[in-house]
Formats: sequence, structure tokens, C-alpha cells
Amino acid sequence: MRKPVVYLFPPRPLPEVAVSVRLVPQWSFTHIYPLVEPKREADGRQAISWTVSASPDGTLVEKGTTLELSYLFWEAAATASNCAAPPSPPLSPTDAHAPPTLATDEYFDPAAPLLDPSSPTAVLLPFAALLPYLDSVLAQLALHTAARTDFITYWLPLLSKQPFVALRFLPQRVYARAAELVVRPAPDVVTRVMMLFRGVPAAEAESSVWSAARARVGEVDWAGVVGVKPEATDEGRFRVLEWGAMEVL
Repeated sequence: MRKPVVYLFPPRPLPEVAVSVRLVPQWSFTHIYPLVEPKREADGRQAISWTVSASPDGTLVEKGTTLELSYLFWEAAATASNCAAPPSPPLSPTDAHAPPTLATDEYFDPAAPLLDPSSPTAVLLPFAALLPYLDSVLAQLALHTAARTDFITYWLPLLSKQPFVALRFLPQRVYARAAELVVRPAPDVVTRVMMLFRGVPAAEAESSVWSAARARVGEVDWAGVVGVKPEATDEGRFRVLEWGAMEVL
């Protein structure tokens, strides 16, 4: 898991906001900024927390150090574990746009992420068509211009390794079971965007096993799959936005 970053956008200045991330045992923190010490809980999970002030333009100031930030940053790596990931709940029944197969249980195990032709929302694109598609999807998922640019440029070297790229975005409720995010005071809306992707060689991409994923490119309602709320871009609300991705090898 690389570069999950957390933005806070309150409608008015907040002098103190507590932000914490808690991982399942299959994950351990590898990099954190601002630096804080992860705590190991009794059930084997790691947790981190920050305390910041937040301004409407997104500027954060860490309490104690007065470090000024645009976002909070963490990364994690899979750890060897015999524990199975806790089962993730199904998508909300209000998501009328999700494929029928997504009405059943969806699981995300950080030690064994699933992205293959059988993944019900996986799409496959040639790299030449990927970046405009990705920018459009990220805009639908409530990422502002700077966040979309950072997302794409950060992942570009890995996205360009193969002539085709398969990807899918995790439903927020599924992802939250692996990485719990808690913000106090509670925000009005939280949007967590987590993409799984992998490069696909041309010979494999052009085979029949990926035909459904190729045809699905223009059909998936990613905002519905992820669970983005209409008020995710409402500047009159306290909004939290997180984005990150994982390359599936």
C-alpha cells in the first residue's frame, strides 16, 4: 500500500482535530508523516494518531511541532500472518449501479489482494487510454485537481510498465475493514479512494480471459461502487478525503 494521504477540509477553522488509522494484523506501517510512533494493540493491530489544526483551504498544522502540511501520509506493507482478513460487508443496497455480483460479500485481504479477470469490477485499458480515463474517474470520486495530478504522477512510473493496465477501486466499506480511519470531531462526509492495479502484457490482455474487463471500461459507475456521497464536494461541509493505491504483483 503506497501513499494513502488524508486531506481535511472544514468549512471553518478547527483548532484541534484528532486523526487515527488502525490496520488489520496483515498490515504494518512502513512510512508515516508527520512522524508518530505506531502503537501495537492487544489484538496485534497497529494504530497511529495525529492531532492537527485544520483550515478551510486544507492547510494543516500539527499540534506541538507547528509543522505545516497539505495532508497526512502513511504507507503499509503486508506482513506474514496466518490470520484471515475480517469479512467485509456487502455494498449498500442503495447502490443501484453496481453489478449484481457486487451485492454479495466483497473481501479485501492486504496480504492477498484480488485483481484478475474474475474481479467483478475490474477494467482493462491500453496505457495510451489510461491517463484520461483515470483523471475522469478520479474527478467523479471527488478528488480535486491537485489530488488528481498527484495521484497520477505518483503512480505513473508503475502504471507505464506494461502496455495494458488492469484496475479496480475498492468499495469504501470494504477498504475500511482493513484500514480504519477515525476523525474527531466527526466529519460530515468521508471519501476514501483506494485503487488496485497491475500491468498486463499485450499477449495476456488480448486474450479472451480479459474480454469482459475490456468491455466493462465505460460501464462501471465508480462513484457508486466506491460509495461517494453527493456532498463529497460541498465546501459548506466538513470533508475528509483519502487516496492511495496498491500494485498487485
